[in-house]
Amino acid sequence: RYFSDFESVKLKDMDGNLYHKFQQDLWNKPIKCSTRNDVQKFLKIILNWGMKMYDINLMRFYKKIEFFLVLYQIFASSNHCGYSCFDGR
Repeated sequence: RYFSDFESVKLKDMDGNLYHKFQQDLWNKPIKCSTRNDVQKFLKIILNWGMKMYDINLMRFYKKIEFFLVLYQIFASSNHCGYSCFDGR
């Protein structure tokens, strides 16, 4: 249900545009951020398998995978607000 964008695509034909469409579709689904990241981890597992089994270079596609950040991680990484802003202190 999460990989419908990849149903008719061969491993060797994966590109950045396809990944960005997949990422947008995943972002629009009503699931937790950790679930989105688990789906992307599974995608990385599939890519690793394809690179090892079929000797296909998918690094250009693989490097585009960026995990989703939870809102407090975005603020903490940008130094706008620390963790104390979210725990009520």
